[in-house]
Parts: sequence; structure tokens; C-alpha cells
Amino acid sequence: GGFGVWSLVVNSLSSAVLQVVIMWQLSKWRPRFVIDFEALKEMFGFSFNLFGSRAFNYWLNNIDNLLIGKYIGSFSLGIYNRAFGLMLLPLQQIMGILNRVMLPAFSIIQSDRAKVRKVYLRSNRAIALLSFPMSIGMLVVARPFILTIYGQQWAEVIPILQVLCLSGMIRSVTTTIGWIYLSQGRTDIMFRWELFSGAVIVAAIIVG
Repeated sequence: GGFGVWSLVVNSLSSAVLQVVIMWQLSKWRPRFVIDFEALKEMFGFSFNLFGSRAFNYWLNNIDNLLIGKYIGSFSLGIYNRAFGLMLLPLQQIMGILNRVMLPAFSIIQSDRAKVRKVYLRSNRAIALLSFPMSIGMLVVARPFILTIYGQQWAEVIPILQVLCLSGMIRSVTTTIGWIYLSQGRTDIMFRWELFSGAVIVAAIIVG
């Protein structure tokens, strides 16, 4: 329509406005300027620990890139990032869907610990049933896949991708633990565990 890049802005704003209109049609609740300090106090412990955990996890997920880029160089960082992204690709397809479903599901049954345990273990088995073969398949076909899709100039990605595929299998069944912490309201334990495991991971990356 001749609006150029402003069409992206119009798209974003109109989408947000449309969502609000639809939600207000479906729900009788309307926002009011009322501050419930008791509710804030109750939520502070949960949200503060969650914020700390997420902030720490962000830096933890990027510390390998920072160290590789600083001490080994940008070329090696590019090789590593390509391998890491390919390793995460199948996991993201699985976990992206499950995260939207499982956290609300666990929140509904949070008081029934036996059921939470049963559903969690069953979910992890299902995830492993999908992710393990995908990771092993990527490991096996890494060489022809990289050479065919990316070319010989990316050959150094192959051994790194193969090693990361092994860690990807472990990652697929350990990242789900957040469902338990969040649905049980125990972000305090989650934050402390992030600090401990993060220190171990950073030490391992430095040694590696």
C-alpha cells in the first residue's frame, strides 16, 4: 500500500488491538487501578526468584559464546554456533510445543504429587522416544548432511556437531525440570539450583 516499513508497525499494533477487543468480548473482567499489596507480597518471592533464575540462565547460555569469541576467535565461534544451532533444532521443535501445554497441565494437578510424578516421568519417556533417535540420526548423518547443505568450507562443524548431539539427548530430558519448579511454586529452589549447576557448567567450559 506504499507504507514501506511502517506497514510492519501497523501490523503489530492492529494485531495487539484486535486481541484486546476479542478478549474483552469473551471476558467480563476489566482492568482497574487497584493495588493489592498482599497479592504483591505473595507473588514477590515467586517472581523475584524466577527473574533471577531467568537472568542468570541467559548469561549461562551465552558464556560459551563469550569465551570462544574472546579466546579462540570469531571464526571458531561461527563454527561452534552453527553446530550448536543444528543440535538445538530438533529439540526446539519438540520443546516449543510441549512447554505451552505441560506447564498449565502440571499447575492444574500440582497438589497431587503422585500424579505429577507419574505424568512427568511419562512425559520424559515420550520426549526421549522422539529426541534420542533424532539426535542419534543427526550424529550419524552429520558428515554428508553438512557437506551437502553447507559445503566443504563448513567441514569443521562436523565433529563438534557430533559431540553436541550426545549432549543434546541429555538436554532434552533435563530442561523439563522447570515444569516441576514452576508448577509447584518453588522458584527459590530453581534459582539456587541454577546458581550451583551454572558454576559447575562455567568451570567445565573454561577447562574445556
